[in-house]
Amino acid sequence: MTWKQLACVALLVLAVAGCVRSLHGLYTQNDLVFKPELLGRWNEEGEKNSWTFTQANATSYLLRFVQQEGSRRHNAGAAGPDSATFEVHMVDLKGMLFLDFYPKEPEVTTELCKVHMLPVHTFWTVRVEPGHVRLAMLSQDWLKRKVDAGELKIKHERVNEEIILTAPTAELQQMMVSVGDREDAYGEPVDLVAAK
Repeated sequence: MTWKQLACVALLVLAVAGCVRSLHGLYTQNDLVFKPELLGRWNEEGEKNSWTFTQANATSYLLRFVQQEGSRRHNAGAAGPDSATFEVHMVDLKGMLFLDFYPKEPEVTTELCKVHMLPVHTFWTVRVEPGHVRLAMLSQDWLKRKVDAGELKIKHERVNEEIILTAPTAELQQMMVSVGDREDAYGEPVDLVAAK
C-alpha cells in the first residue's frame, strides 16, 4: 500500500461519524477486559468491509480493518481495497463496555514522514452478542455541541474547528461514564455479523 493510500485510509477511518480523537487512552490496566467472543472475522452489514479481531495479548486485540472498493467509506481515488491495523483495548467502566482504538505504526518509508504522524485514540461503545457486534464511535458533533454550550468541561484543544481531547485518562473515563450509551453521543452504529 502506498503512503497516499495509507493516509487516505487513516483519514477515512477517523472521519467515520466525525470521530473524537484523544491524545490519551481510555484505560488503565485495571479497567481492561478481554472477551474472546469478539475474536474472528466480522462483515459489516450493508457494506463490503471486514473487521478481523485477533488476540494481541491477554488484554488486547489487533484489528485488521479492510475497506472494500464500493464501500460508502472507501477512498474513491484508491484502486482496490484499503486496510489499516489497530491495537484495540476493551474497557469496562462501571459495567459499560467501550473500545479504545489506537493505530499501529503505518508502513512509511521516510523518517521525515514518520515525525509528522501523531497517532491518537478513538472511543467506541461496544455490544457483543453471539454472531453480532454493534459498535458506535463517540461523535465529534455531539462533543462540539456540549463543549460550546458549556455542558461539558474537559481538557481539549481546537484544531481547525475539530476538538482534540487532551484530558488525562481519569477525566476521559468520567466523561465516558457520564455519556454512557446515549445514542445521541455517538455516530451511526456499525453492525457486524460473524463471517461464514
